[in-house]
Amino acid sequence: MTKIMSTNSKKRAREEDPDVAGATKAVFVSNRDADFNESTWWMVDIENYNGNQGASALVKRCMRNHEWNLDWAKKIIQAYRQLLTLKKGFEDWDAEILSPSHLVDKMWHQHILDIGNYCHDMMLLCGRVVLHNPDGALDIQAKKTRDTSTFSELIKKFGKSNVNVEVWGFPEATNTISDRSRAVNQVPADDGSLTICFRDQGPEKIFTKMKRTTRLGTAFQSFAKRKGLNKTEDLRFILYGDRVYDLDTPESLGMNDMDQIDAVRNAHGC
Repeated sequence: MTKIMSTNSKKRAREEDPDVAGATKAVFVSNRDADFNESTWWMVDIENYNGNQGASALVKRCMRNHEWNLDWAKKIIQAYRQLLTLKKGFEDWDAEILSPSHLVDKMWHQHILDIGNYCHDMMLLCGRVVLHNPDGALDIQAKKTRDTSTFSELIKKFGKSNVNVEVWGFPEATNTISDRSRAVNQVPADDGSLTICFRDQGPEKIFTKMKRTTRLGTAFQSFAKRKGLNKTEDLRFILYGDRVYDLDTPESLGMNDMDQIDAVRNAHGC
């Protein structure tokens, strides 16, 4: 079993057994005076807490690095808490049963980057260091199975009303691929503009009015920013099952007023 040991514990262990590191597969981290307990760790107070521990520090980091606003970051930290609660309950230390959503995974990455605090935090919150598999999405079928299991267990544990579909982004919540047969064949407005519907796995639809000759990349960027995502790294845009690119225009694609473009989130680790 892997153990987390402080620097002082490491010294004592080596005095007792010079080969203790190899024998116990111990992971040594620096000492830390904990600011929180298992419950208070999750409190978010970005105005009054200036330390580097706890949910407030993690939320601040995500707001800075992903350009999330506070309300959005709070929704994701709540989902992250739900994930860790399930991980602890199922003892899924090696990412074999459950998977985070894309947004929860982005917050998890930011937590892991603070490796010293991450190890201490996991011992505090879960009693074990929860491992992250960066190659977990390579097996597509296994990833889908974990996603389905996670969605099911979230509903069982927390209730449907307490699972934020927009943050979790599970395909079970909504269809994400358009069908040409549902397109509305309407005459474009006289000014040469049309309205396009953007939708990802969440329930929200975003409507954008633009000229038929305007490149879609501008609308893609606005959508990604609103969702707290990176357009290039995180999303693909699909129209009638075909991928749409930045240089495409509504005119070049033969789009009609109120056509829907689906934003599909790229698969990442776990």
